[in-house]
Amino acid sequence: TNNLLVRCVRGGTTNISGLFTGQYVRISGGSYVMGDPFSYLDDQGRYTDEIPLHDVYITPLYMSTTPVTCREYCDYLNAALYQGLIEVRSNIVYAVGGAEVYSYTHGASGYSRIEWTNDTFVVLDNRDLHPVTSVRWFGAIAYCNWLSERGQFKPCYNLDTGDVDFSKNGFRLPTE
Repeated sequence: TNNLLVRCVRGGTTNISGLFTGQYVRISGGSYVMGDPFSYLDDQGRYTDEIPLHDVYITPLYMSTTPVTCREYCDYLNAALYQGLIEVRSNIVYAVGGAEVYSYTHGASGYSRIEWTNDTFVVLDNRDLHPVTSVRWFGAIAYCNWLSERGQFKPCYNLDTGDVDFSKNGFRLPTE
């Protein structure tokens, strides 16, 4: 029920120019305290899932300074369609023969700014540079794998299970 934005990260070097419009900044590795030190109560009087405070360690990584745009995701969809990796059923994008939803087109969700028309994906309303919406988990990880392959990196995700392999050097979604 929520529209979450896709933001990719990866370790290693930033030799990614020309792949897409995103810019990356380096985030130093080290120990960080995660959680909510203010014991925030949600609107139903419950504590958030941000407690207890806990230490986490991350290795250095590069994170996109902006969310993935409608144009970038639309380009992925058209490339994946051309490669025979995805299909559209009732205006919803799936892996070919798959059951997991990748994303919704405008015909399935009014929030989506990507339309399925004449067997192609197009961005509506000059929203090319707006953050993409209506993307589900498997659509986000498939996008990360696609970026990885374009950049000649090793994809991090198993698209059958959704599992990530952190030993690979490709693009992935942020974690702690």
